[in-house]
Amino acid sequence: HESAMVLPRGGEAVAMAGEMLARALARYDRALRRRPLLTKALTSAAITFSGDAVAQTCFNAPGERFDFARSARFTLLGGVLVAPTLHVWYRSLGQALPGTAARTTLARVALDQLVFTPVFLAVFFPSLGVLEGKSVEQISSKLEEIWMPTIVRNWAWWGPVQLVNFRYMPARYQVLFSNMAGLVWNTYLSYLNSYKGPESVVLHQPDDA
Repeated sequence: HESAMVLPRGGEAVAMAGEMLARALARYDRALRRRPLLTKALTSAAITFSGDAVAQTCFNAPGERFDFARSARFTLLGGVLVAPTLHVWYRSLGQALPGTAARTTLARVALDQLVFTPVFLAVFFPSLGVLEGKSVEQISSKLEEIWMPTIVRNWAWWGPVQLVNFRYMPARYQVLFSNMAGLVWNTYLSYLNSYKGPESVVLHQPDDA
């Protein structure tokens, strides 16, 4: 006689998921207190890899092989460029404009989108091009082609995301929240730009506290 596997009911499953999430956040908090930058870098790298992996798995052409080098490039940039840069930017933004009042939140979003984003993308794209072995001319041409369209798309996605992030998320979770939003962003742009190849996939994982 074989005993049947008992699956948790709906309410029990939700409670179990909530408990697992609470434990994960508690571990994340402990890691943040001990090594904040390293924790954010590892989290950013993992989520960046996941975003590219999802994009390749879902949107690659039939028969197209998984590009591990492409994923490695994104993972590297997520850990060593995106996370440290955003760590400093979020902290500076929070110190200059503390609080979550509506006017303060709008000012932080405006600075993030109108000042930080154009500069960050102008650094990120050439960094990706260098890792891909592109020439200076190729990098400049690609940046000229996709910089402004990417900024406009960025505003459409990250404007609302950052309003929620700056207004409602505790400072210690803002990086995690934006990394998760960045997972959606990376996958979406990978799908939109897949016909141009890996070099046109855009990474942006905003700010950090």
